Amino acid sequence: MGILECSASMSKLSFLKKPWFVFLLIVILTLIVSIIVYPPIYNRSIVWLNESLLLSLPQYNKPFKLGLDLIGGSELIYDADTSKLAVNDRAGAMEGVRDIIERRVNAFGVAEPLVQVARAGETWRIIASLAGIKDIDLAIKQIGETPTLEFREQIENEQAKEFKASHLLVCYKDAVRCSQTISKDEARKKIDELKKQATKENFIDLVKKNSTEPGAGERGGDLGWFNRWQMVQQFSDAVSAQAIGSISDVVETEFGFHLIYKQDERVGYIWSNTALSGKHLKHVSVNFDQTTGVPEVVLEFDSDGKALFSAITEKNLNKPVAVVLDDFQISVPTVRDVIKDGKASITGDFNIKEAKLLAQRLNSGALPVPIKLVSQNTVGPSLGLESLQKSLFAGVIGLLLVSLFMLVYYRLPGAVSVYVLIIYGIFSLAIFKLFEITLTLGGITGFILSIGMAVDANILIFERLKEELKNGKSLSLAVEDSFDRAWSSIRDANVTSLITCAILFWLGTSIVKGFALSLAIGIGISLFSAVFLTKAFLRLLVRKGKLGKLWC
Repeated sequence: MGILECSASMSKLSFLKKPWFVFLLIVILTLIVSIIVYPPIYNRSIVWLNESLLLSLPQYNKPFKLGLDLIGGSELIYDADTSKLAVNDRAGAMEGVRDIIERRVNAFGVAEPLVQVARAGETWRIIASLAGIKDIDLAIKQIGETPTLEFREQIENEQAKEFKASHLLVCYKDAVRCSQTISKDEARKKIDELKKQATKENFIDLVKKNSTEPGAGERGGDLGWFNRWQMVQQFSDAVSAQAIGSISDVVETEFGFHLIYKQDERVGYIWSNTALSGKHLKHVSVNFDQTTGVPEVVLEFDSDGKALFSAITEKNLNKPVAVVLDDFQISVPTVRDVIKDGKASITGDFNIKEAKLLAQRLNSGALPVPIKLVSQNTVGPSLGLESLQKSLFAGVIGLLLVSLFMLVYYRLPGAVSVYVLIIYGIFSLAIFKLFEITLTLGGITGFILSIGMAVDANILIFERLKEELKNGKSLSLAVEDSFDRAWSSIRDANVTSLITCAILFWLGTSIVKGFALSLAIGIGISLFSAVFLTKAFLRLLVRKGKLGKLWC
């Protein structure tokens, strides 16, 4: 029974081995991807369908993302305060600032921010150019004028004391947010009568029946916990002076007359900066707990930070410590152990995406030196559309010459390689658009270079095919063997190129990273197109008996 089921299953998938089916599938995918690359034809068809059939089909209008050298953007210049750093440490610290600003502008991709370090005498500056951003305020917001990372602890403060209370309000005409029509004297008379009746036992019932505060009938005037800054001064002074469990005298505020039942109070806390800051943060990463498998954010401090963090954790054992970036609390973990090795992990109810975001914020906030914005302006394209058009024109001419060579020298197989090359270009551009990879002239150069590598793979295959045919093999067998024997050369050549791309992306600046990324993407797609697509088309031609007739 199991063998029959397996045979049936294999027969259902046998159509995948048919060359005509693979060809049809490739054509359909190419048409779909072409819509992503050039949507106007699709959109015009959608408009016609919507108007003719009264439909509401969506259009596709996602544009390519262009770099600063093509569309211009904003330029921001920052002065860096390196006075507290040793002279020998300043260059390294400024490189750290540059890297952090790049991550801040473009945390998850290559948006081609051009961030440079400049020095004039003892003055250090950061020059940040952001592609496509003409709004200066938005550019400043993306970078952050004075990004600082701080670690804060809670300390007791009498001024921050918190109270728990309920109140009864009787408002009057002309009081703030009051819809009642009674006069102030009438309201005062009513609150005095209620004061005589009020006890701890019946206070909530009196509130529900008499308070004019919206929602008092459901909440019974409950205010929960609050500090003195959350209430108007007259109210705060009264509740602060009361004994716990007492009902106040009549308190007058801009909202009307109040009776306050004070239920409890507690010592308040304020957040106070510690000596530990972002400059002591050496590294932040995301790991997974080996026992539970949940994500955690791992912090590692330098030698000075190690001592400071040890003292903080010992002082605040089982208490919260806030991690604050630009006065915004990004995490408030509770200290569970005294940490003396300078390494800590933040765990909590967050997923991997949230953990990565927290790690990103910690890394982006750990600026080695403070920076101050001193200049801002909008800049035009440094190379412009004219340079882009010339580069594209040169690329098209090169592509036509290569295609002509393939057609003349290899005839029908050459035509196959040209067709595959067109498909390769469409798929590459679709990936650039879908994943919002910024296109600069450097990136376009990498893309054009990868086209040459795709053709090179086809040449290796076709030359091997000619050798197999000279050895007397049948056409179908020669096609299969040519791909098998050319694969090792194609693989080695492309792997070495990918290694080079990885090095350039890891160590290069933004523009170089764009070149490396586009080249790597092109190499990956060229491997697929040169090996899989070319092989599928040649198999189809062999089956139709066309390849042998038109082979050179």
